[in-house]
Amino acid sequence: MMNKTKDGFFLVHKEAGITSSQLVQKLRKQLNIPKLGHTGTLDRFAEGLLILPAGRATFFSQDFLKLSKSYTATLEIGKATLSGDPESEILDQASAFEIANIWQNEWKNGQVLIEQIENLVQWKIQDAPKISALKHHGMRYSELTRQGQETPQKKREIQVFSSKIISNSLEDFSFEVHVSSGTYIRQIAIDLSQILRFPLSLKRLIRNSVGKYLLINGKYAEELNWSDALGIQDCFPYPDCILDEVDENSVFHGRKIQGFGLENLEIGKFYLVNQEKEILAICEKFSESEWKYLKVFH
Repeated sequence: MMNKTKDGFFLVHKEAGITSSQLVQKLRKQLNIPKLGHTGTLDRFAEGLLILPAGRATFFSQDFLKLSKSYTATLEIGKATLSGDPESEILDQASAFEIANIWQNEWKNGQVLIEQIENLVQWKIQDAPKISALKHHGMRYSELTRQGQETPQKKREIQVFSSKIISNSLEDFSFEVHVSSGTYIRQIAIDLSQILRFPLSLKRLIRNSVGKYLLINGKYAEELNWSDALGIQDCFPYPDCILDEVDENSVFHGRKIQGFGLENLEIGKFYLVNQEKEILAICEKFSESEWKYLKVFH
């Protein structure tokens, strides 16, 4: 469905080397979007799918945060960094001889590393990275770490739904992984480095999907226009009730209305829309007679 109003969700292919915030600003200026948000960022070195909500769609940003995500990750064998990616200082670096030796001997030509990747589905807990946007006493972990201060260990429950080797060589060791929301892929690299007692970090990271939304359906920012935006009701297909002008005015002022067909709706969320099918409010029904506004759009 083509988006007729200045609301909707853009599936954007973020390129490596640009921050998520810079991408938001770029698209906002390019399409003259007054209100453009995000539904979860990607690190600057990473590329892949970003879902950017515009206008009224920003209300739904939190709904995307809990969705699972899939990635293709490429390891840098022989280099460990503070953040687990190429963006921070090097903590440890092995020589070419050391890398070749551990690969051929201890790792049995990479088989040990393959087994560790395949075993990721057993991982249930993850320490939060020291370089992250998580906060302690109002300061980001990344700021505290770079100031030499200790950060409290925060353990997070994660789920790795699947992991699969894509390529297995010293020059290009890549794997696909499908994980629950909040899982840090670069922390997986850090943890693997500790388990194997050899420096590892991420060289490249691509986000392939967020929930049912796929990178292959996304476009680079410069290719996007308003016709590419997914409509709110396409992404969140709740039932709707069409109102007349009198009820529309009541909704605008947040007043409860009667006789709009509540009894015909199932328990759960629904939209109130005008005669042009534009969303006026999103609501939730709790019983045959109880409901409330979740958000009234002005």
